[in-house]
Amino acid sequence: MSRELVDMMIKKWKVKSVKINAHFSIKRDCHYRLNNREFITPFRLSDPFANTEKSKNNFKFDHVELNLTESSECARGITTDKMNEYKNIIANIRRIFPTDYIKITGAKVLSSNFSELYSEFYFLYNTIYIENQSNLRVDVELLTGFRKSEFHDFPAYFFNDPFDWEGRVHTCTVEDSPISRVLQLFDGKCFQQRNYTGKRVTYKGKTNNCVINFDVLSFLK
Repeated sequence: MSRELVDMMIKKWKVKSVKINAHFSIKRDCHYRLNNREFITPFRLSDPFANTEKSKNNFKFDHVELNLTESSECARGITTDKMNEYKNIIANIRRIFPTDYIKITGAKVLSSNFSELYSEFYFLYNTIYIENQSNLRVDVELLTGFRKSEFHDFPAYFFNDPFDWEGRVHTCTVEDSPISRVLQLFDGKCFQQRNYTGKRVTYKGKTNNCVINFDVLSFLK
């Protein structure tokens, strides 16, 4: 899809929010050709963000959701040091769809202990702050391998755990109450409804007015 077509649909339909469903395809299967490229600008959210022109729309979307239920590759790209092209995705979303609120949902990750989870937090910070962001809230839904009993240890582990990203200091809090979700997840053949529980870990920037909510969830068997 071209950038011009996206901008036209936004204006014509007076779009208030956007949901992006990420899919992974082999390049030869999804290759397309756009003629008259001097008039049409193809784009991908994984392109280098510096090459993405900022939207000329004079309004902001209520929120933009990035759903990763069907793209483990994108989830891996923003939570590990693999597939680094996906590190551009938050910056590109804000450039194409101006918003102060981004939701990342259905991100299946490998963490089953605090060390692995903290590593995923680190790479998510890298994704969120690859461009110098401010005035932004990001809610990240992480589907992990933690056991339900381990969520009791979250307040102690993250207690008074400030985070400094290149001079941007963040305070950390863990909500007392557990969170629960009923999610429709794709198992490779069909979508199935599953119940999840977990904890919300929140980092708040002291100077850039950014809030990052990590909703760490585990499947209730």
